[in-house]
Amino acid sequence: LDGGSTDDGRPYLVMEYVEGEPVDRYCARSGLGIRERVELFAKVCDAVAHAHRNLVVHRDLKPGNVLVPANGEPKLIDFGIATRLSRESHSVDHPALLEGTLAYISPEQTGRMNCAVDARSDLYSLGATFYALLAGHPPFRCDDPIGFVHAHIALECPALNASVPAPIAQIVAKLMAKSVDDRYQTARGVVHD
Repeated sequence: LDGGSTDDGRPYLVMEYVEGEPVDRYCARSGLGIRERVELFAKVCDAVAHAHRNLVVHRDLKPGNVLVPANGEPKLIDFGIATRLSRESHSVDHPALLEGTLAYISPEQTGRMNCAVDARSDLYSLGATFYALLAGHPPFRCDDPIGFVHAHIALECPALNASVPAPIAQIVAKLMAKSVDDRYQTARGVVHD
């Protein structure tokens, strides 16, 4: 709705207030099946694609930052640590390490990978969010932050329950690929798959 900088130079965004519940709780409470969860997730991908088209990387995508109001249309919220992409490099100019929610951040956001944080980092987090919507829990435990970071770097996406159709599980795995080059390149690409 608005944006600018405070008197001391800190940027801010003013967004609409969203009355809703986190997308994972909404799915569980509503008893949504896999098809409905996929349809809801596609709308989340559209929201992320919109942010990326505007050169904004969210950097903290997780079920708690996708609220579903009474009308059932998901809203992406909490751009508190979002940052702008450089127009030239399409990567984040000044990434802060280990900002975000551990269970959902990409390997490169941990600072342990030799690559820049860019829009594909959000795609990893989208994959972890989708995993949580399908499995009912995040892909990795993170009660031990140091151990989590080491395990997170070493592991690929854990397998989903056998009730998740193979093509859907493959989408999650591609989103959560360790290498940014093996992931989808855009959020719109996920929807078209």
